[in-house]
Amino acid sequence: AKPRKTTLFRKEINGITYRIPALIYISETQTFLAFAEKRASPCDHDAILLVMRRGTQQDGCIQWSPVQELSTACLPGHRTMNPCPVYEKETKTLFLFFICVLGKTSEHHQIHTGKNKARLCYVTSSDNGQSWTSTIDLTESVIGHEIRNWATFAVGPGHGIQMKSGRLIIPAYVYYIHCRCFPFHFPLWVTSHAFAFYSDDCGVTWQFGERVSSESCECEMAEIVDQESRSELYCNARSSKGHRVEVLSKSSGAAFDRPHVARKLVEPSHGCQGSVVSFSAPEDYCLAQYTKTWLLYSHPTDRRSRKALGVYLNKSPLSISDCRVESLSETSGKAFGAPQYPRNLVETGTGCQGSVLSIAVPSEQKSTSDTENWLLFSHPTDRGMRMNLGVYLNKSPLSGSGWSEPWVIHHGPSGYSDLSICEQPDRFACLMECGKKSELEEIAFVEFSLSDL
Repeated sequence: AKPRKTTLFRKEINGITYRIPALIYISETQTFLAFAEKRASPCDHDAILLVMRRGTQQDGCIQWSPVQELSTACLPGHRTMNPCPVYEKETKTLFLFFICVLGKTSEHHQIHTGKNKARLCYVTSSDNGQSWTSTIDLTESVIGHEIRNWATFAVGPGHGIQMKSGRLIIPAYVYYIHCRCFPFHFPLWVTSHAFAFYSDDCGVTWQFGERVSSESCECEMAEIVDQESRSELYCNARSSKGHRVEVLSKSSGAAFDRPHVARKLVEPSHGCQGSVVSFSAPEDYCLAQYTKTWLLYSHPTDRRSRKALGVYLNKSPLSISDCRVESLSETSGKAFGAPQYPRNLVETGTGCQGSVLSIAVPSEQKSTSDTENWLLFSHPTDRGMRMNLGVYLNKSPLSGSGWSEPWVIHHGPSGYSDLSICEQPDRFACLMECGKKSELEEIAFVEFSLSDL
């Protein structure tokens, strides 16, 4: 079944179009913030400013505020593009990064002339997006003279992250000028590369890391932790070569390893932005990784009389609360722990005897997860067009072949998207461009659970 969809931004009769979604969930206040670009037309050069809607939990439903224009997120004579929010937990500060581009200068024009017209900017909010500071322009202080080698650049689009170390990560990409034609200074060789802006002091100062070595474009990043509790930064980037690019960083974005092609994650013609989030593997799955046996249990399954003998299978014996009265002993039977009353093992009338047996886990069923967390990825699933937005699951993020088949959450034209982790365990949200005839018709919000996948 498809998740229920709520339209947050819809194309207007006068041509006003909303594009480039970004989504963040602030758990402390149980608030969703949904961002987008407001454009005079679908074209990139007709972007105007950023807009936002705030979603709060009320009576079990999400109530959305009216559309709010972010009037302070701008520079004079520039258009505002590519929202990229990230929340700093220590200072409880919400950062909203974006780029400001001079006039109607297109990305194509900047690439072919080698003259960058984009500025790296952000605003902050300390009240969950109800008010915002004036724009801070970081271009000179962070990029400096290196900007001469950048034909143009952008952040995200989509959310940034804060790693367990406290480092803030803003995903970005640059069209890098490798060679110019002298004496005319026109660029001869320009390629796009993903990279990260990052801060280790709660967002006071920022710097940027090295570029991903191969061609890569719009990207999002996620933190993954291996079985030895070592952290790595995962980057998933757009490509024009038919498949997504994946790459890891052992230095939290300062430099990246050798990238590889994700064969299971297809790109449509010319590619499309996608979104990725990491989350803790379900508790039952984590327990299952440390047991070498499963349990079989036989007992009548009728609640009233001794009828319909059934056999139950438990793949997570250490999680007995999910699996009659049960108790574990760590002293080989000399003493037992507090009993549990599993809801899915029913007793008949005054009760009945049952039998339990432990069996070795089949070799083909043994856990193959290489990390403490899993990844979700959203992206159009069609190879030819931006169609059928799907969500993929990866239980083994360090393995390039760990991606599942996609679960399609919107059948039809689909474009950019942004994923977010919700308050409830194993619940997620997605903000996506979608429509019936065109992916530019609306930006919609959906929620779903891990079990849906």
